Amino acid sequence: MTKEDIVAIDKYLAAAANGNLYIDYISEAAKKAKLVLDAELSENLADGDVFKKWLYEAIEEKNDDKLEKLFIMAIIYEQYDEKTIEILGTIACDDWHKQAENLLDIFEHHPTSLTCEILCKMAHARYPGQNYGRENNENITKKVVWALWRLKEHNAVKMLSECDDEIAAKYAVRQMNVFNRK
Repeated sequence: MTKEDIVAIDKYLAAAANGNLYIDYISEAAKKAKLVLDAELSENLADGDVFKKWLYEAIEEKNDDKLEKLFIMAIIYEQYDEKTIEILGTIACDDWHKQAENLLDIFEHHPTSLTCEILCKMAHARYPGQNYGRENNENITKKVVWALWRLKEHNAVKMLSECDDEIAAKYAVRQMNVFNRK
């Protein structure tokens, strides 16, 4: 990803943030904006190999800003496949980025055979680099438990309820109690 690529992506995202563009795949404005973005990028992000190359570069550089941009580009270019999820799973518990909640959302909305394992690891992570206090760290764990439940990974929630991690166990037990009351 070149500096020019970053400028092109930033311009595209700024239009969306300013309300000049709704990234919806359907509107003519969104289609035009994507064509302009495609023309300005140095490589074709619709090509999965190119996307994954850029993703690996952002991870190798530990560049949180690039990583966040690529999360959005993955939606636009439909790149959330099993391999992308696998790559993101390798950094799910790292503390060099500030993307724990975004990753959680990605894993939940693009489930693969790896999702349950990744989310269980995230339930135990504490993300010290994310400027989270104890309560917010627990919030990530709580959201992971909810995501596992929504994905119908009830055995994983049960396993977390019986684990040695007090925080993960606390939220898993709460979730199971809510289910048992219904």
